[in-house]
Amino acid sequence: ASREGGCRQQPEPMPRCDAVLDSGRTRGDDREETSVCLHFARGRCSAGGECAFLHRLPTAADDARAGLTHDVFGRDRHATDRADNGGVGSFNKVNVATLFAHYGGAFPPLADAERVRAAVLADFLEWGPGVDVRVLPAECVALVPYAHRSAAEFAKEAMAGQTLLAASCATRRRGGEGPGPAGAKHTHVLSARWANDAPNP
Repeated sequence: ASREGGCRQQPEPMPRCDAVLDSGRTRGDDREETSVCLHFARGRCSAGGECAFLHRLPTAADDARAGLTHDVFGRDRHATDRADNGGVGSFNKVNVATLFAHYGGAFPPLADAERVRAAVLADFLEWGPGVDVRVLPAECVALVPYAHRSAAEFAKEAMAGQTLLAASCATRRRGGEGPGPAGAKHTHVLSARWANDAPNP
């Protein structure tokens, strides 16, 4: 809330990557680049085939040859996480392939856990193979572990600031507010961060 007592508007969601339609050969493939394009992951690379980086989802093979000190986009990882668990991440962390996603507003706090889990799975597993998804409906939180770190790094960038598509479609069917044409209100922008290490895995 502002000092005047009004409500702050939720930010508009960013453009979204379409892993099937947006993927393709780039100059990065020709020069045997190993880093994926960060702007491609965020759905807004304007270079297209002239991009110097890869326009595709990372694979298990990419993950196997990735070093600990860089992420899938070629950015330096750090010894410690940021205070808000955002950013590139830490190379000293044990749990490097699990995302913490806050979806507040997409579903009511007492929504059916299986319904929420299905919506989270539909969106997050688009970016790579996952292990299992745990949802905490009372907190509007989902924990999304991936099979490999590169997929988690890509998904974090691809989903930050987005909306759950399954929840958006359900909202529009009910006649409520949801993502749609320009000017439509967006009521459930996602926050995607790194999950804390579990004290008892």
